[in-house]
Amino acid sequence: MRNFIAHELGGLAEKKLFEAWNVQTKDQWEIRLLNCLNLIANQHYKSLAEASLLPKIHDKIIRAIANL
Repeated sequence: MRNFIAHELGGLAEKKLFEAWNVQTKDQWEIRLLNCLNLIANQHYKSLAEASLLPKIHDKIIRAIANL
């Protein structure tokens, strides 16, 4: 299954993603993903948005690009 998913990443179907993660809904997948991220980062984020760095630095990136 892993090799199949690796070859299909460009158009990974939601059904296959859920099968690979052994979940049935997007909410279950997000919880599972968040738990994995928390384990890897040794954190206790309550949401994917909280765990994401990009929203926190987005404005700085835009300003840096504008100043090039």
